Order: sequence, then C-alpha cells, then structure tokens
Amino acid sequence: MNDKSLYSNAAEAIVKAQEAIIGPLAHDIADKVVGIDNPDKKVLGELVKRYESVFGQASVETCKDAIKSLLAKSEKDIDLPEILQ
Repeated sequence: MNDKSLYSNAAEAIVKAQEAIIGPLAHDIADKVVGIDNPDKKVLGELVKRYESVFGQASVETCKDAIKSLLAKSEKDIDLPEILQ
C-alpha cells in the first residue's frame, strides 16, 4: 500500500469514527478541508484540526483511535501529522 492509500484510508477511518459520534456533520466538516479527496500528511492534519476546533481534544482522541488498527495492519510506517502522534 502506498502513502496516498494510507492517508486516504486514514482520512476515511477518521470521518467514519466522527460520523458515529456527530452524524452527518462529520462529512460537512471533512468536505471543507481542501484536498480531502486526495489527502496527504498536511491534509490529514488539517482534517483532525477541523474536528478539534469544533469538538475539542476528545475529537482528536477519537481520530487517533480510528487509525490505530490501520496503523497496526500497515507494513510500513506512515508519516503522521504531529496532532495524531
């Protein structure tokens, strides 16, 4: 899996986890992030920061939890934005 796929999968997992908590608003927030359709490290960080700005640190922890299994399954390390470390 290449880096782009990892970032895309991570973004998808984050949006789904947020959706489980806040419903369709999760997609509205994600849709406002420039580059969300083809995310990289910077875009992934921006996505998490958007959730944090609306819902605080709890949303950051939700994002971290959302990608744990993805990271565990990955055969290579993903360069995560600082907010997800």
